[in-house]
Amino acid sequence: MYREAGADCLFVPGASDPSTIVELVKEINGPLTVVMGLTGLSLTVSQLQDMGVRRVTIGGSQARATYGLIRKASREMALNGTFDYSSQQHPRC
Repeated sequence: MYREAGADCLFVPGASDPSTIVELVKEINGPLTVVMGLTGLSLTVSQLQDMGVRRVTIGGSQARATYGLIRKASREMALNGTFDYSSQQHPRC
């Protein structure tokens, strides 16, 4: 119904295993978007392309990964009084 209403690309949240993705690509008359960057999903861009996926979104996964690094650095400072986390900084930021 979304395609009939004019959607250019369909997004099916939760589609993460290869067999489901391949079936969706086959059954949907149009491009499929999948979300990656969630815990436990280890498909690569090349694998997704081979399955017929046309668009990948990462949602808020980069932000959540950043929050994880902030939490780790904060714990290090609070528990150890050290700043070793700073060795992971990007040199130009």
